[in-house]
Order: sequence, then C-alpha cells, then structure tokens
Amino acid sequence: MGLEMQAPLHQVGDIISDTQQQYRVVGILGEGSSGVTYAANDLQLGKPVALKVLSLHRINDWKVLELFEREAKILANLEHSSIPQYIDYFQVETEEEKAFYLVQQLAPGKSLFDWINQGWQEVSELLLRFKNWVKEA
Repeated sequence: MGLEMQAPLHQVGDIISDTQQQYRVVGILGEGSSGVTYAANDLQLGKPVALKVLSLHRINDWKVLELFEREAKILANLEHSSIPQYIDYFQVETEEEKAFYLVQQLAPGKSLFDWINQGWQEVSELLLRFKNWVKEA
C-alpha cells in the first residue's frame, strides 16, 4: 500500500512545465508515503514554491491518488495566514510517466527533521503549538 520507495522522480535543475507555468527544482524537501516534495522556483514569477509530486506509475493503491487529489481540492479552497498558499494543481504525462503536481507557496524555515538533527530537544513544545494551531484553523 502507498508509494514504493524508488529514486526521486526529479533531480535538482529539472524543469517541470504545465501549460502556463514552469518550475525549476532546487532541492528535495521531503519524501513520504504519498510522494516527494521539492523546493522549486516559479520561473515566471521568480518566487520559491513547494512542489509535491505523485507518480502514477509508482503507486500500488488508487486510494493514494484519490487522497492526493482531495488534498489539492481542499487546499485550493483554504485561505489562512498559517497555511502556505495554494498555487496550482496539474498533471504531466510522458511516454514513461504520468505524474500529478500540487504547487504551494514555500514556507520559510527548517523542517522538524532538521531541528531534531541539530540537537533541538523541544519537540513536545512544538507539537503542543502545532496542536493549538490546528484547533484555530
């Protein structure tokens, strides 16, 4: 169930295009059970974005695609100062691949993984703040 662990779909420097926008991958932000999230630059606007990608050929459960599409629809209708702004949702199909992309504003800061690896021990405080933030949203 979920995503089979394989090499990332994109490499740093790759350009991903839909019909109106182009994004250049600058790094990997994270990998999870539902895809890979990249840091990228919107080449038209010159702004950093988060680009979440789900490869159709790498999933073995259709529920993963359904949840990814639902996430995009929900984010498209949310407006909150603490939630990165939804920018785009599109798919790209080539002979080898069919992939779905969710583009959001890139939130500044470090990941929880980075904080923990740098010796930050205040995880419980962060989780409590996150819990309170979710209640407010």
